[in-house]
Amino acid sequence: MRGIRGTVRRLAVTAMAALTLGGGLTFATAGPAAAGGWGCSGSEVSGSPYAVKDDNGNVFSWAHLYYDSSSGQNCAVNVKVPALSGTPSHTYVNLEACAETSPASNCTRTAIDQDPTDSRLYSQFAGPVRVNAQGHCISLWAETFDNDTPDRNHAWYWSGRFGNAAFHCG
Repeated sequence: MRGIRGTVRRLAVTAMAALTLGGGLTFATAGPAAAGGWGCSGSEVSGSPYAVKDDNGNVFSWAHLYYDSSSGQNCAVNVKVPALSGTPSHTYVNLEACAETSPASNCTRTAIDQDPTDSRLYSQFAGPVRVNAQGHCISLWAETFDNDTPDRNHAWYWSGRFGNAAFHCG
């Protein structure tokens, strides 16, 4: 009996090593845990991620918003869905600090951080962008184009959906 257990254990260890070295075993992390990989600190806010959708409801990407309560810093990234990931396309994210201290239909901008490159052609995600808005609200804008179609389908998210509403007040 002892010999069989040892043989089975050796075979299991060998199989795991082969899968790992051969790339057949993949470990995934949950969205908020991946924040460090996207360059954001703090915690993902309630309601995040926000779907970046076209007019037909198709989701092209997800806008993730993080807040660090110790520093008052907000951070956002716009992450493409797997079907669009890997293909460079216009992908954008923008955060604005607002003068407002409670949610409002409009944001009176006091600071802005937008995607750092002019081309905005990304394969996986845009950002991170950051604004300090401790005690104030922010406005979030994210957009993604699908370059695989002739008419360049466009998807977007804007806090307030049809305007730059002040929200997530901290």
